[in-house]
Amino acid sequence: MKIRIILKKMSYENSKHRRILKSCLTTWFSNPKELHLTNSNMTYPFKFNQWMTLSYKGQNTETWVAFLGEWVVGMISLKQISEEKRGHLFHLYINKQNRNQGFAQKLIRKIEEEMKEYNLKILTLNVVPGNSKALALYKKMGFTIIDSNKKKLTMSKNV
Repeated sequence: MKIRIILKKMSYENSKHRRILKSCLTTWFSNPKELHLTNSNMTYPFKFNQWMTLSYKGQNTETWVAFLGEWVVGMISLKQISEEKRGHLFHLYINKQNRNQGFAQKLIRKIEEEMKEYNLKILTLNVVPGNSKALALYKKMGFTIIDSNKKKLTMSKNV
């Protein structure tokens, strides 16, 4: 039996979704390196409420979650910056056991589809310079570096 990957839009405002997200994120970010590579503004140990406050409360964002059967295997978020016709991709994370199976690409493609519906033309993201696997993925998907410093590389792509 083939298990399908299902992408589902979830909201931190929905209590059921919030419980699922909190459970996954708390497990995924029990390792400080994983947390740092996903969000360098977060401190260890992971605090879910801090995560929501920094990135989701009052923001024009949406989150997509990848399910493999009944299990959450990854997530991605998009912030809409409509006045710039730009979307900002953030918090892309794939569970360690499910990496290198195309989940990240599928999530990025979903964000690109959403951007077209919102009439957003440019997709940006930040990546920690030491995250070579993510950097390679983004380059493979057409992103180019537009700015850099010691803490982050900013990448962009026309959608």
